[in-house]
Amino acid sequence: SSSPRRHGRRRRRQEVSSASAVVAAASLIDDPLSAFAVDASNSPAVDTASAGLSSSSEPRRLPSACAFDLVRSNMRDMYRRSAWGWSDSAKRRELFHPKAYFLLLLPLPEEAAGVADCGQQQIVGLANFRFDLEDGKPVLYLYEIQVAPDCRRRGIGQRLLACLRRVATGAGMSGVVATVFKFNGVSLEFFAAAGFEQEQPAAAADPHYAILWLPLTRETNKTRKIT
Repeated sequence: SSSPRRHGRRRRRQEVSSASAVVAAASLIDDPLSAFAVDASNSPAVDTASAGLSSSSEPRRLPSACAFDLVRSNMRDMYRRSAWGWSDSAKRRELFHPKAYFLLLLPLPEEAAGVADCGQQQIVGLANFRFDLEDGKPVLYLYEIQVAPDCRRRGIGQRLLACLRRVATGAGMSGVVATVFKFNGVSLEFFAAAGFEQEQPAAAADPHYAILWLPLTRETNKTRKIT
């Protein structure tokens, strides 16, 4: 008869295979905002008709220059403080990866004057994410969540995160994962207030960033069948 260890390995392979299938199915969705009926219209700075969630494999559907400029403006100096350094080309490849998604928050017409113009549709805030595996579990992996400097302290980051949680739940993810520079105290406080916890002890993690994890409970994570 098979040993308990062999049964454990087989069960682990089956769990990873199942998780991979969930991630693969979720990654085929063109517009998760619509697919999972996520309503962000109560935000004072959202235009879901022209933005919503769009696949970054079709950057023509996105105000891509504004999205990149916002990330670079907010994060370039922090990257330069780390061992990673900053590279425009590397960050573009990450943001516009074929399996990446954007959630864009656009200003209402009366608010547009307060948002920097980059020659395209203006952006109040954005989130960039993918569906992926983390430790064998299906997760929504958050690469960026950014708010325009003139639009902070208005709850926009919380609204972005609430939409992402709804998407992750609808897609059957086990949780939401984010990485944050350890010297970025504002971001660490933001994620802690939203219920994120550090995934591993600081001594075992990368010296420059923390991996944060927000589990989705079984009660709230009712997987929608994706066809």
